[in-house]
Amino acid sequence: AALEQMRKKAEEKDSRGPRMMVCGPTDVGKSTLCKLLINYAARLGRTPILVDVDVGQNEISIPGSISALAIEKPSDIEDGYFLTAPLVYHFGHITPEKNLKLYNLLISRLASAVDIRCESNDKTNHSGVIINTCGWVRGGGYEALRKTASVFEVDTVVVLDQERLFSELKRDLPDFVKVLLLPKSRGVVERSRKTRMDTRDNKIRQYFYGDKNPLYPHTFDVAFDSVAIYKVGAPELPDSMLPLGQKAE
Repeated sequence: AALEQMRKKAEEKDSRGPRMMVCGPTDVGKSTLCKLLINYAARLGRTPILVDVDVGQNEISIPGSISALAIEKPSDIEDGYFLTAPLVYHFGHITPEKNLKLYNLLISRLASAVDIRCESNDKTNHSGVIINTCGWVRGGGYEALRKTASVFEVDTVVVLDQERLFSELKRDLPDFVKVLLLPKSRGVVERSRKTRMDTRDNKIRQYFYGDKNPLYPHTFDVAFDSVAIYKVGAPELPDSMLPLGQKAE
């Protein structure tokens, strides 16, 4: 309700809508909270942008990437978000720690692209942006959170279930940024390492084969002498490149 009030005020003043960043350690319900807020906005006829910079468990694209998606309708309980031209940047690792410099660069690029979209579409601009972040909140991960808040120019930060992170962000972010501490949902459970790996594998399989495709890839051994190999449309080789005495067939 508070976000909707901010959107109405943005419409009246023809200014930018709310930009919220959700952060906290792993398994506290960050993605779920973002999905709830995005779905509420979509049901009210808004078209907010969901930004996901969690390279380990990305909700929009495959693991190892960061992404943004303009939401036009609520996500489906089975199929997830309606992926109409998502913007995805490939990072290549499942944790920002592997290449923090590249991670921060990609976040800056993504923020610039989101700004361009907001400038070209008033409805999206008024609807605002909701950002889901990684669960790495110490050291370089904390600096990445500050970088994300800075380049996206967020005005609201929600910290889930960690008072220390709440205190640090309240101290380090500009005064105009409202920092809120919320408890995690009671339905949230910790996921094992294997569960996380399985979730990533399912995301990759879903990307290539879809949700409801009953087909799976298989490997077959084929004798080499039963295979015919053809080259189509290749330019003819000049005689100077052929072995001595041979001509092109």
